[in-house]
Amino acid sequence: MLTLWGVVATLSAFITSAAQFMTLRFLLGVAECGAFPGMWYHLSLFLDAGELGVAYTGITTASALSQVVGGPLAAALLLLDGACGLHGWQWLFLCEGMPTIFFAVILKVYLAPSPCTAKCLTSEERVWLQKRQDDAIAARHAASGHSTVKGGLMNWRVWYLGLVWLLMESALFGIIFWCPQMIEAGFYGAHDEDHPEGLAPGEETGEWHDSKVALLSAAVFAPAALAMLFNAHLSKRGQERHWHGCLPVFAAGICLGLMPVADTLVGFHASFVLLLLGAAGAWCIHGPLHSWPATFLQGNAAAAGTALINSMGAVGGFIGPSLIGWLADDSDEDDYDAAMMTVGVFLMCAGVLMLGFPEPAPLQAGNTGRSHQHSYSRYKEGDSEAEIETQPILELIPWESHWVAPHI
Repeated sequence: MLTLWGVVATLSAFITSAAQFMTLRFLLGVAECGAFPGMWYHLSLFLDAGELGVAYTGITTASALSQVVGGPLAAALLLLDGACGLHGWQWLFLCEGMPTIFFAVILKVYLAPSPCTAKCLTSEERVWLQKRQDDAIAARHAASGHSTVKGGLMNWRVWYLGLVWLLMESALFGIIFWCPQMIEAGFYGAHDEDHPEGLAPGEETGEWHDSKVALLSAAVFAPAALAMLFNAHLSKRGQERHWHGCLPVFAAGICLGLMPVADTLVGFHASFVLLLLGAAGAWCIHGPLHSWPATFLQGNAAAAGTALINSMGAVGGFIGPSLIGWLADDSDEDDYDAAMMTVGVFLMCAGVLMLGFPEPAPLQAGNTGRSHQHSYSRYKEGDSEAEIETQPILELIPWESHWVAPHI
């Protein structure tokens, strides 16, 4: 999927017609819809449900950090307009697609497909980890029986989480797509007949203005990246998902819903602070929500279930930006008040649903052969039981590098 993603992005630099553009955008969507479920499934082969939330949040942090670095980087690439006979937008697609192809090849060669092939582990560690994962899968299968693709697609809990993710992606993509326009309208004035550029009298236009908007937009997502990691660690340490998913998201909905009030009473500076807080709270959903499927699905069911959840989220990715644009255009003053209140309602509904999610009963510790702490014991022959050194598995294994020797 990553290779297809990179190839499609690279070919986008050479489109010459609307038909080519629509075809490549469709193929890009096909690649994107399988990328994140594939990453989740690969992590689930190494980590249990409690560990998966933090690890997967580390991956999805890229969705926030990409907004921090993506805007300024894209602006810099557009300045290459004319270099080597290519337009700036062509350089943008080339620099996006070619590194993706390179890293896809690297992952195919070096990323371990399962614990038993992870060369970064000792033989003893590989056997223990593989057994732990196999025992956990067997226990979940005995408890739920959901291990097939059909089982994952027909599981009502998957559809429940998919609805939550649809509401969340409506809000998240709405913020991502419309954040620069909201900031420009708030700080520099809305578009009107007297000021067609959307700037208040006396404000400068040109590249510096665009740079300021890009930097302010990037500032929105930096706290979001930190907040989602922090909340995921809190959720894992407390072994709790309902409140860690509900409270930040519900608070984010309140913050975004109060933006029009703050703008009217205090000014857009106060509204911008609420936007920062709202984005940080909304992005906190990743750890608690995406670690839940691993508690009741396994194998092919887990892959199909997470794909369905992400597909429902993709629908939200269309609904959110479209709805915000429609509400903004429909308002008499061409503002985002109604849009932000609607996004706030979406987030509060998602928060309530997170709190009400009927989590399956936890598995007995004996089913996996270890306690929920999942510690790994190092011992030498002759050591007494009291002298055995116990280490948490996440501290023992360098998860950032599940590398194996090249096999192609």
